[in-house]
Amino acid sequence: MFHIWRRLLCVWVFAFACASPAIAERELHVVAVGKGWLASGDFTNPPRAKVWVDRPGVSVVLVLLDRGAVEWQIEASDQSVIETIILGGQEAAPLATGVIPKSSILFHDLPLPMDKNTDLPFIDGFLGGPYRNLLNRLFQETDVRGAGSVQVRRQAPEGAISVSTLNQSSRRPVGYLEPLVGQTTDLPGRLQAYLANPSHSDAPKATFTPTGMRFETSEGTKVFPLPDDVERPFLPNGAYYDAETNAIFGVTFGGPGWLYRVDVETDAWDVVENLRGYDAAGILRDSDNDLFVLTGARSRPGEIALLRLGESIETVLFEVRALPGFTDLYAYPNAFPPRLTPRVYEDQWLIAEATSKLDEGIAGYGKHRLYALNLATREVRLLAFTNFE
Repeated sequence: MFHIWRRLLCVWVFAFACASPAIAERELHVVAVGKGWLASGDFTNPPRAKVWVDRPGVSVVLVLLDRGAVEWQIEASDQSVIETIILGGQEAAPLATGVIPKSSILFHDLPLPMDKNTDLPFIDGFLGGPYRNLLNRLFQETDVRGAGSVQVRRQAPEGAISVSTLNQSSRRPVGYLEPLVGQTTDLPGRLQAYLANPSHSDAPKATFTPTGMRFETSEGTKVFPLPDDVERPFLPNGAYYDAETNAIFGVTFGGPGWLYRVDVETDAWDVVENLRGYDAAGILRDSDNDLFVLTGARSRPGEIALLRLGESIETVLFEVRALPGFTDLYAYPNAFPPRLTPRVYEDQWLIAEATSKLDEGIAGYGKHRLYALNLATREVRLLAFTNFE
């Protein structure tokens, strides 16, 4: 049906332009509205969204996204060519009668018969996994990389939404991360050694739960129940096995936050340090400097803390949007981000890793990101990444 509609549009409205060899460049423009505009007290007309297209000299692929029950009213300037219109997003909730209100399109007041592609997700902006998913799906359908403009409105305005300029901040095409991967040859030796070792998955894994610690090695799993005489953790979070001290360190968040320790050999527990209100998600111990490197919990994964026992905590904040590809890992900004797990630290450089919280991959969402962060200069480098296919 979609390809039939594309041919009909060219023949019916733009036969003269579709046949013209002068138009070579193709642009993809996305307009998303949560709901249409309706005058107060109007119980006759459907909620509407008006779009005015004025892009002379290019061939426009116009993508319309809504949450259902919107009448799209599209008009274009005489010099503009709309090659394709694609309708996507969600269906409306069923009415009490069981009827599902459908979205529709009028082009210069003429109805265009087309079905909504609900596989194209509605988006709340041009960052986040849903946006990457949308671009991937549109690239497969149209062969256009990236979007010339993206406009998102919770509700359509009374007047027209103008598609007339490029929104450069949204032009991140499919595959945009490849040229952003940074060099590693100037990183400190410990970080280079970590990157050169492909067997990190074989390293011991520690987990902190409300009932105690778990320690997994190639030889099996050992459990360290929390003793009755140790204060129960409020919200236990990250844990780290330190081979030098043969101990597991765990952190909590909420309230003041605490650093716990359990000796792997003796099973002895200690509450080591008050985190003074810092919400920790991940932990790493730098044995050379007797220093703990912590990463932030909940909405602040990039808040890195350096902790020396008995001293104050120093923090450095890396905004999630400063980490290339990080917002691809989740539905930014409407969900909590995945944690950054610290892996190795030396000379103010930290390697940290983030993995999507999705149980199953969705095309366009990020699967894994590896970064090098300089806590002194605030430099950020993307070292490696994988995406769901």
